[in-house]
Amino acid sequence: MGNMPKKAFEKIFQLAFKYPWLKPKTTALGTLLFEDCETEEQAQLIIDILDNLRHITIQEYNDGISNLALDIATCGVEPELTFITAMSADSTADSGQSVLYDLKGELSKLEWTGYRSVNRYDQTPKAYKEFRKTKGDQSITIILVDNFVGTGGTVINRVKRIKELFSESNLPIPNVLVKVLISSKTGDENVKNNNIDFSCSYVVLDNILEKIYDQNQVENKKDMMRTIEGKLSQSHNYRALPSLGYGELQVALSIESKNTPNNVFPIFGWKYYSNYTVRDVLLHRAMDDA
Repeated sequence: MGNMPKKAFEKIFQLAFKYPWLKPKTTALGTLLFEDCETEEQAQLIIDILDNLRHITIQEYNDGISNLALDIATCGVEPELTFITAMSADSTADSGQSVLYDLKGELSKLEWTGYRSVNRYDQTPKAYKEFRKTKGDQSITIILVDNFVGTGGTVINRVKRIKELFSESNLPIPNVLVKVLISSKTGDENVKNNNIDFSCSYVVLDNILEKIYDQNQVENKKDMMRTIEGKLSQSHNYRALPSLGYGELQVALSIESKNTPNNVFPIFGWKYYSNYTVRDVLLHRAMDDA
């Protein structure tokens, strides 16, 4: 940034003053706006998205965990007949298991105890078989938890698969609820339209370009973003760069001290250029989960 024109400096520090979460990231912001972007129109596109980005502070995140725990404790299910289950599909550390762990302390504060924690959604039949050794063939409630829902497709598939797994094992079909910290508006609507009992602490907008621009400008803005994304590596660990965010969902979201969901525009968190040099990025995205 040492040779950056005065006008560019002014724009960076105007944004950092307007959005305090950007203050430690001015170098990354300058690179994005004045190196990755090659035209003023491209830079303005990035600024327009930042103007509509939802930043969730760590305090808001923790408040969301507390609200999630209260929701669980007051939704009318018996803890002794409840499995709280991460949305996770394997045993590697992820957001669902993080939320499951965070809920442990919050639920204990509410003296809501006696439930069972399950680290993987597909392990719920196994957990039920252990449960019935002492409780018998009682119907249970499974509460699936995670920190973010994008398109809603994963939630819908998880709920369907859990019921299939119980049916295949000739076990009583559980009641399945889904409670998460943050959901896109599209995800919230898709899950509820599939008659799934769903709640979240925060709903964030998606399809941001459609919200910002007139309809006759949207496709041009998408193409402009794809041009900027063209400077990035197009895959990592055999996973394709999720252009415009996974499912082209166009989420503009920052979560302080947490991993960035893959539905967020990758230009803000994808760490590698096309030649695999490392980028200084505005948002953290664990690239092993790219």
